[in-house]
Amino acid sequence: MVGRQYFDPHVQTDRKTWPFKIEWDKNWRPLIVVKDERFSPEEITAEVLKHMKKLEKELEKAENHLKHSVTKAVITVPTHFNNRQREATRHSALLAGLEILKIMNKPSAAAMAYSLHWKNAEKAILVFNFGRRTFDVTILKTKFGSANSTNCQDSRSSFRMAAKAGKSQIHYGESRLQIFQTGGDTHLGGENCNNSMVMHCEEKFKQKYGIQLFKIDNRASAVLES
Repeated sequence: MVGRQYFDPHVQTDRKTWPFKIEWDKNWRPLIVVKDERFSPEEITAEVLKHMKKLEKELEKAENHLKHSVTKAVITVPTHFNNRQREATRHSALLAGLEILKIMNKPSAAAMAYSLHWKNAEKAILVFNFGRRTFDVTILKTKFGSANSTNCQDSRSSFRMAAKAGKSQIHYGESRLQIFQTGGDTHLGGENCNNSMVMHCEEKFKQKYGIQLFKIDNRASAVLES
């Protein structure tokens, strides 16, 4: 929903399984209805980020490891996010009081963290994230040396920028990630599998007994969540 308009086909498809009501503002942006209040997706995201900042134990662990306080962040987003969605995410972070150094694709960030243990080994990697509602995949390669590449989307400076998010003392030298291809599906995740199974069972039950159990609406989604 972030960075999309109310009548976006993806929003209209997904809203059928959401356990909450949505409306739209004067600019046709979706609003989430909570009792008598309306919130934009960016405001909800900001509240999630604020909550993460309040997780004192986890923050304390990070600060103890880094030997100083954490005040900046690198935020990851799905590979399929367009510029509008990325800017909406950045706006949410600002609402949460975070200083954002970089917006990175999730698989690229995962590969970067994983490659810390490889030292000077050059490897080709396929990273995928099968989440609740989305699927992301990236094919990339770790490179070492001083040669520049126009195909390098997450360069050694990206490594250093991510490291500086917590002012880490880790140095990556001449390493960089070279991205070959990224892709994703906004309607391929665990919840989509659950919904498909529910609809399949509902259809089989209707064929056998002539009774329609329920329609996939807000109440049905609440049943799935429970």
